[in-house]
Amino acid sequence: ADGKPASPATLTAAEPATLVTYLLRCCPAARWVCVTLGAEGAVALERRPGASLVHVPAHKLPAQGPGAVRDSTGAGDAFIGAIAAGVRCGVPLADTLRLAAFVAAANCAAEGARGGMPHHADLPPDLRALLADAELAGTRE
Repeated sequence: ADGKPASPATLTAAEPATLVTYLLRCCPAARWVCVTLGAEGAVALERRPGASLVHVPAHKLPAQGPGAVRDSTGAGDAFIGAIAAGVRCGVPLADTLRLAAFVAAANCAAEGARGGMPHHADLPPDLRALLADAELAGTRE
C-alpha cells in the first residue's frame, strides 16, 4: 500500500509473481530473475516493458523404475548450470528454463551431486537444438 515492495518474509510460494517482481525491484542491475518452485517448476521475469511472467513446469520423472528420482543432491546446482549455459549461448529465457528443468530432473535420476548430469547428446532433440552452436559460441570471443 505504501509503494514499497513486500518483504520476502511475507511472501509465500503461492505468490511467485510477487516474489520475482520484488527481486527485480531489489536488483536494479539484473536483466531478469528466476525463482524455483520445486515440483511446480520455475518462474522468471525479464526487466523490459510489457514482460510477462514465464512459468516452466518441472520436468516429471517416473515414480518408480528406470529414470525415477534416486537422489536430489545437486539438482539446484544442475539447474543453475543449465541456466548459465543457456544464457551463455543466447537461448531465450523460456527455453533456458525448460533446459534447466530437464537437466535438474535428469541429475536426480542417479546417485550423487553429478551422477545424472546429462551430456549434450542426452538432451531431447528440441533442447539439444537450442545449444547446437554451443561449441562454436565458446570460440567466438
